[in-house]
Amino acid sequence: MKPVERLFVLDPLPVDKGGHHQHFNAGAIRDAGRWCGEIQFLVARKRDGGLPPGPPFRDVFRHYLYKQLSTDPRNGPAEDFAKGSEAFRQDLAMQPDFAPTARDLVLLPSASLRTLGGFAKWRLDSKSPAPVAALFHHAVPFHLGFEPGSAGHAIARETATLLREGEKHGPILLASTNAVLAEKLARALEREMRVLPLPHWYDLDPVAAQPVVVPREPALSVVGFVGSLRKEKGGVQIPAIVRAGAGLPLRWIAQAHAPDPGLLEPLRSLERDGRIELIERELSDGEFLRLVRDLALIVLPYERTRYEARVSGPFAFAAAAGRPCVVPDGTWMAAQIEAGKAAGVVYRGDGAEPVAGAIELALGQLPALTQRAGEHAEIWLKTETGTALLEDIVKWVTNRY
Repeated sequence: MKPVERLFVLDPLPVDKGGHHQHFNAGAIRDAGRWCGEIQFLVARKRDGGLPPGPPFRDVFRHYLYKQLSTDPRNGPAEDFAKGSEAFRQDLAMQPDFAPTARDLVLLPSASLRTLGGFAKWRLDSKSPAPVAALFHHAVPFHLGFEPGSAGHAIARETATLLREGEKHGPILLASTNAVLAEKLARALEREMRVLPLPHWYDLDPVAAQPVVVPREPALSVVGFVGSLRKEKGGVQIPAIVRAGAGLPLRWIAQAHAPDPGLLEPLRSLERDGRIELIERELSDGEFLRLVRDLALIVLPYERTRYEARVSGPFAFAAAAGRPCVVPDGTWMAAQIEAGKAAGVVYRGDGAEPVAGAIELALGQLPALTQRAGEHAEIWLKTETGTALLEDIVKWVTNRY
C-alpha cells in the first residue's frame, strides 16, 4: 500500500496560467505516482468560458489566487479575507466528490491566508480527517505585513483560530520556502512553521541542444538578466546598469518576454545602439535551461522589500546549473550566497553603480566563482528540489500514522 491513497492539490489559478504554478503541476504529476495512488488538481475556472480542463484537473474556484476582492483603502485586506475565504469554502462544498479521508493528503502548494482560512472553514463543516499541508512562498497580497496591530496580523489571528478548531478533525502542516517568511508567519499565527525545499524541478524538460545565446568572436563573458521583465525584478534598472557598466569586458543579454508596461522600449533603444541583445520571444522550459547555462554570470537586481521573504525561481535555476549571480543584500538570494549554498557577489546600496561594481568584481574572480557555483550545485540539486519537498511532506504524513 502506498503512503497516500489520493493527493488533492488545491491551487486557484487556471491550469494554463503557466509560470511556477504550471511547473509545480508538471513536477507533481511526474513524482507523485511514487507514493500516492491517484492525484487530482482543483484549479480555478477560466474567465473566457473555455472548455474545462480534463483529468486530473477540475475547475472549481471562482477567484484567482492573486485577485484582490476589495479596494477599500482601510478595510480592503479584511474584506478580501472575509469574501475570499467564504467563496473558497463554498466552492469546495459544491464538490460532492471532494471528500478526502485520513488516508489521503490535501496540499495547498501556493497557500495564502485567504485560501488557508477558506479551507479551514470547509473542514469545520465537513469534519474531514485528511492531513493537510500548506506551503507559503510569499504574502498575498504582496504588501501584507504581519506586525502586531496590522491588518495582516489580524487576518493571521483569525486564520489561526480556524486552524485550531479544524485540527480537532485532522492534522495540518504549515511551511514556507524561506526562513524569513516562516518566522513572520509563525509569530503571527503563534504556531510552528517549517521551512521546506523549493518547489522546483530542474529536469522536467531536456536542455535545448542549440544555444540561445549564439557564441561570438572575440569571446566575451556573457552577462544576462533572466526571467520576467518586471519592475520588482529590477527591469526598470537594466538600462542604467548597462550604461554604468559600459566599460566592462562583457556582452549583455536580457530576457524581455511579456514585460511590464514601459520597460521594453528603453531596452530596445539600447539594442539598436548595439549595447545589449534582447530575447523577446517566449522560451520553452528547455530553452530557458539552456539560456541559464549559456550565461557566465546572472544579474538579479530585485527590489529588496519584495524579495526579503520571497524566493526567486531564476536564482534557483542558476544555482542548480552552477552559475554565479549578482544580487542585492537583504534578500533571500543574498542569504543563500552568504550561507554558502550558492555562489555570487552580493551588492549593497541602491542605483546602478553598486550593481555595475558588483558585476566588475564578479568578472574579476569569475573562474573561482564558477568553480564554487558548480560545487554548490551538486548539493542544491539534491536538497532544493520539488522531489525533496514532496518527500518531506510524505514523511510528515507517514509519521502521523
